[in-house]
Amino acid sequence: EDFLTREIQPIVPKDLIDEWLIIGKKNPWICRAYDPPFSRGSICECETIEDLKERFVHGNWCLGQAFYYKDLCFINQVNGGSEWLTIKGKTPFENLSMDWIIEAGEFESLIDRFEVATEEQCQRLEY
Repeated sequence: EDFLTREIQPIVPKDLIDEWLIIGKKNPWICRAYDPPFSRGSICECETIEDLKERFVHGNWCLGQAFYYKDLCFINQVNGGSEWLTIKGKTPFENLSMDWIIEAGEFESLIDRFEVATEEQCQRLEY
């Protein structure tokens, strides 16, 4: 196979887990997670937006619990709460209260906007 004709593969989200761990451990709340501590095992994949939403609806997650969908990662910043550090690729950009967003019926459209925005747009909160 000629390397010039091969399609360039997008970054696989699993390659971003190390970045998300570093970002989470630098966060003043997430770094305090101890039961369990914030680690690679804290970060769970969601294959669909519906799966991601179900996780948030479940609620009562421990500090440091994280979910990702594609290149979006959400890390819980409040033990038993719903305040999520939001990361696109390698860029943390927002803290979101998912309960309010889901209750307002805006969850799917928000995730869609995050998906199409670049990391730079997310960092500028232009999504």
